[in-house]
Amino acid sequence: MSTFQIIMLLISGFFAFKVYEHIQTLQDSDVKRAGEGNSHAKEDEDVSLALTPEGLVAQADSAYEYSEFERALELLKEADRLAPNSAEILFKLGFVSAKNGADSEAIEYYKASLAADEKSEFAHNAIASLYRKAKE
Repeated sequence: MSTFQIIMLLISGFFAFKVYEHIQTLQDSDVKRAGEGNSHAKEDEDVSLALTPEGLVAQADSAYEYSEFERALELLKEADRLAPNSAEILFKLGFVSAKNGADSEAIEYYKASLAADEKSEFAHNAIASLYRKAKE
């Protein structure tokens, strides 16, 4: 092997090690973030989006991912207050309510979602599923 080839081999190894370190850092931060509990949803969101319906929905989605259904429901209710009659927000309110076991409340949200978007097959299916669960 020539000196040039040895130098190139060492440089390639160095960069491979740096890539490995970077990937480990990313994985460690994901594990750390998952272990932070309730504070992760607040810290992840940009402050400028926090008070918009879109920002609140994003925070609710994040809370839902961590099984924080009550927090997700609160955020979605606030988003609904800021953007009333949004089919997406009403559907998500129904979905989270159903996850919390409030099936009758979920049906009302799904019906409101259908009033905003009559063609939503997801809302139709969700209502049918809840009625089937209630044996109606």
